[in-house]
Amino acid sequence: MGEEAQRRARERLPRTFGPFFDRFPNLQKIQHLAIEPILEGRDVILGAPTAAGKTEAVLAPLMQRLLDLDGRKLTGPFVLYIVPTRALVNDVYRRIRLPLERLGVTVGRKTSDHQSLGKVAPQVLVTTPESFDSLLARATRRLLPVHALILDELHALDGTSRGDQLAVLCERLRRVLRVRDRSLQTCLLSATVDRPAELGARYAKDPVLVKDARKRPLRARTSKAGFGEVPSAALQKLVAGPEGKRGGKVLVFANARADVEWLAESMRGKLPFGDHVYAHHGSLSKRVRERVERDFQAARTSLCVATSTLELGIDIGDVDYVALYGVPPDLPSFLQRLGRAGRRVGDVDFLAIARDPGEVLRFKHMLRAAREGKLLVDRAHYDPGTALQQTVSLLFQNPAKSIAPAHVLERLPAEQQNYWTEERLEAAFAHAERLFRRIAPGHYQATEDLEERYRIGNIHGNFGGDSEVEVLEELTGRSLGTVDKKALDQD
Repeated sequence: MGEEAQRRARERLPRTFGPFFDRFPNLQKIQHLAIEPILEGRDVILGAPTAAGKTEAVLAPLMQRLLDLDGRKLTGPFVLYIVPTRALVNDVYRRIRLPLERLGVTVGRKTSDHQSLGKVAPQVLVTTPESFDSLLARATRRLLPVHALILDELHALDGTSRGDQLAVLCERLRRVLRVRDRSLQTCLLSATVDRPAELGARYAKDPVLVKDARKRPLRARTSKAGFGEVPSAALQKLVAGPEGKRGGKVLVFANARADVEWLAESMRGKLPFGDHVYAHHGSLSKRVRERVERDFQAARTSLCVATSTLELGIDIGDVDYVALYGVPPDLPSFLQRLGRAGRRVGDVDFLAIARDPGEVLRFKHMLRAAREGKLLVDRAHYDPGTALQQTVSLLFQNPAKSIAPAHVLERLPAEQQNYWTEERLEAAFAHAERLFRRIAPGHYQATEDLEERYRIGNIHGNFGGDSEVEVLEELTGRSLGTVDKKALDQD
């Protein structure tokens, strides 16, 4: 973008341009394109690759609009910022705190690790879908000041039961805000956008698509390493430049936790990485994962092997190379993983490690589809089981602590309403006898078992048994991570 476009952006964002953009030499294309529709109060879908600056693209014009609307008199929270994971809550909080503080705007976070909002709620609140659900069910009145809702990394939720839950939460919040005769501006952020009209209909109201259609150049090299064979030479070659110059940070993605641990252990001590070799996956404790993120970010030459835990926008600094050990599960995941590389120069240099001829062909297919801009994903399918979880949440949101099928049906998004009828919901409630007890025709209250689950906070995620157990160090009691319960049952 030229100097004239930069000047216009500064004029349109007189309060927020400096805090959000002064540290960058130029605005990204998506950051220019997002300004006008957000200032107009429109719902938007922002589609751009990882590291394209979507967070700043939405927050700078949104904060400009809201501060112009009511100045600093706005009580909190007036912006809800939703991300898929607790790790991302912490990461987004760290990244947006400084520019918001420069504006005199308070920012906070709410997760199971940060539960209290305090007597005065922060003006911008970063949280997860589950904590959003908890706020609606337990502290509805605290959401009355909300003006805008940001759904970040939406591609990680859409098409899953958590995405279905989030779609209902958006509709419920809109109904709450009708008390104040206020509409809700909704901004959807995604690294990949397929069928934008369908995506927008699930979470927003007539959103405008703002998309950076430019494709980052992909420079691929393929290495073959059979199952159980360590691809050490290929990984070392990535950071061995011309004339023997060495250096760079390599992020390796593997699909299984066992592969992550095995590959990291196999590469540890090898030049030029030495001891700067790390493993990162969901079974590690929060403390261990955060230490890995800090160490990997700080090291000049290092290698980190990760599952999908580092696909999303957690800040690990500039990554020089991405390697894929095995074929990612789908094309969006392929693109998301490649998007972690090339932050300094804009292109993507990656290594595809194929373990058999079939993986070679699948890599070629994914690379061709990515270059052609195809996502090759199925349409999102609704999980009706989320309606029971939302019924429970609505029941406790109601001061009378009761619920009727008609009340649930009118609070579902249109797409989900098409699946249900009152009769069908009534049959579902009758079947879920551990959750609901019938007190009158068409009216239900919580069972004692459900009351206990509410008391301990175990109702805000989609229902299902615990699949993992925590592992503690015997001597210190320190949490090391989790393991799959099925694996223990087999031993």
